[in-house]
Amino acid sequence: MNENNSYNLISKIIHWVSALLILGLIFIGFYMDDLEGAQKYKMYDIHKSFGVLLLGLVCVRILWNAIKGKPKTLISYKKWEKILSHISHMFMYLAMIALPLSGWAISSTGGHAVKFFGIKLPALLEKNKELHEIFEELHEFLAIALLFVVGLHILGAFKHHFIDKDITLKRMTAKSLGLVGGIIVLLLAIVAYVPAGGYVAKEVVFDDLYDDDDHKDEHNENKHEDDDH
Repeated sequence: MNENNSYNLISKIIHWVSALLILGLIFIGFYMDDLEGAQKYKMYDIHKSFGVLLLGLVCVRILWNAIKGKPKTLISYKKWEKILSHISHMFMYLAMIALPLSGWAISSTGGHAVKFFGIKLPALLEKNKELHEIFEELHEFLAIALLFVVGLHILGAFKHHFIDKDITLKRMTAKSLGLVGGIIVLLLAIVAYVPAGGYVAKEVVFDDLYDDDDHKDEHNENKHEDDDH
């Protein structure tokens, strides 16, 4: 256990780089579904490369935490906050591992190669249509769930900074972080989160609603045709 109240510089760098990778990968993952042709395959290669990078980074992070330790949980946290924090952190670590691996499995079971910035990596599984569809569903579910938990994580951090006025956010930024600094970090978090969150909401919620309406219209048209006959 780290006896200091703040994370070390390496931990901070890994944390913020991982956060940007997660949000960027989720955004690209849903965005590239709307693309076609060569541009789509180029985005797939970028998505895969940075996904493998995230997997490597989270492995380094786990190893680094095991060696250097982490700061103790603040005693000011309420019991429910400690439980929620523990569950959310466990899920985020699992998702940061499972998301790249499931994406890798999607490519392998679909008969496609995974390259890490041009370096071809071995396939995880043999080509298999049924498994391919399962991993696609799992990959999308994990992405949406992780985005939601990251949103809760962000809200919790700023709740601690602006309402509880404890050192939670300062431990991952700077000890001198005050009101103005907190607002700046909040704005940066919003800028980073909104593109991914907004696009996923559009794709998952609104597009599904439109699809349902289209299916209803198609059903009604078919019904009218049947009635005419």
